[in-house]
Amino acid sequence: MAQTREKNSMPSKQILYSVEARSAIMRGIDQLADAIRPTLGPLPRLVLTTNALLDHPEPLDNGALIARRVIQIRDRQADVGAMYLRNLLWRLHETAGDGTATAAVLFQAIYNT
Repeated sequence: MAQTREKNSMPSKQILYSVEARSAIMRGIDQLADAIRPTLGPLPRLVLTTNALLDHPEPLDNGALIARRVIQIRDRQADVGAMYLRNLLWRLHETAGDGTATAAVLFQAIYNT
């Protein structure tokens, strides 16, 4: 009796180069920065996030906390850019405490040029 191997459930690895890699990272940065952008400015504006532990949406007005709630983006290649920005914003939050929304928008603008 022949044994059959089950297919591995892990997705295949993919390597992107040059323009494709840059555009994938840009998509992730754009998604995360666009989620944080409404909190920018002198008036408090809230962004609703969902949490697996809570059964209701969580209103947040801090760019670092919004970024911290993003665990993974569906597009694996774009996830690299989002996690890069997420790490930058959390480190800024730990050292300076504020300015994360401004940093996200500036980082997005600089990366996209």
